Amino acid sequence: MIIQVIYGQTLMDIAVQYYGDPRALADLANDNGLSISTDIFAGQSLLISDTYPETALSIYADYMKQGNISVVSSQGGETESIRVLATNDNTVLADNNNKSIQL
Repeated sequence: MIIQVIYGQTLMDIAVQYYGDPRALADLANDNGLSISTDIFAGQSLLISDTYPETALSIYADYMKQGNISVVSSQGGETESIRVLATNDNTVLADNNNKSIQL
């Protein structure tokens, strides 16, 4: 499927939203001919695989889809692990301080 990036989203946000796992970032970037550090912009089209890559955690991706939840921002950077992913339903999806996903 083809999706449209919303304002503030990163490739990492989209990997978590559609594949349930930040490790799927490389798969997402590769599928779209991008590097993992490529900046994306609102309105940009990205290809989302119809099947989960091996790096996906489908239980979390399914939760996101069922609740129509979008990852809209993340804290962290290239040299720092993601600390928190914010969603459009104000749920904390990931907190690496305790290395768990809170739903």
